[in-house]
Amino acid sequence: MAVWALGEIEDASAVPVLATAAKDRDPRVRQQAAWALGEIESAQGISTLESLMRDPVAEVRKTAIWALGEIEDGGAVPALATALKDSDPDVRALSAWALGEIEDGSAIEPLLVALKDSDEDVRATAAWALGEIESPRAREGLTAAQRDEVGSVRRAATWALRQLDDNGDDPHVHVHVNPRIKVKPWPDLARPPESSRATPRPPGCRPSRGVVAFGR
Repeated sequence: MAVWALGEIEDASAVPVLATAAKDRDPRVRQQAAWALGEIESAQGISTLESLMRDPVAEVRKTAIWALGEIEDGGAVPALATALKDSDPDVRALSAWALGEIEDGSAIEPLLVALKDSDEDVRATAAWALGEIESPRAREGLTAAQRDEVGSVRRAATWALRQLDDNGDDPHVHVHVNPRIKVKPWPDLARPPESSRATPRPPGCRPSRGVVAFGR
């Protein structure tokens, strides 16, 4: 059975088969395995996905990180925190997104460091993630991020601080998270897997190169 089909079935019994596929020589197969594990959303797949986060192919790493964000298990936080230091800014931004999806307090310190990342999309996504976690320990870092030179980062930090204060329903601030990695890889491996899939954006949001778009 094709690897992608196992993701369609979403049965945890397929995790061992996908763990084997994750070691395939073809990076497209490895990416499909990561995607399928994200669709299944079983914590049994975390160790395999953590291994794929060290894959030499960036698209495989990003898909593995997306999958961990879908599983939403705190056991993945240490690996995702390490991925915040990846050389690829899209990998770092996606790692911040996944940590926001998991909403585990142990991710606060790594995300505070990410607020100072050289890439603006990483900083904005880290601010969003801290807003999702809603811990007062992030207040000082988010307050500093409100003075960021990039508007999207400032708006993300403002939104996050409102989340901390249970006042996140301001209709003038729109937050949209688009991980860009939620793909359905091609069943036919002779064709390359999709690298992205359009996600509907609510009014007030603008396109962004990275993971998070904030509009006002």
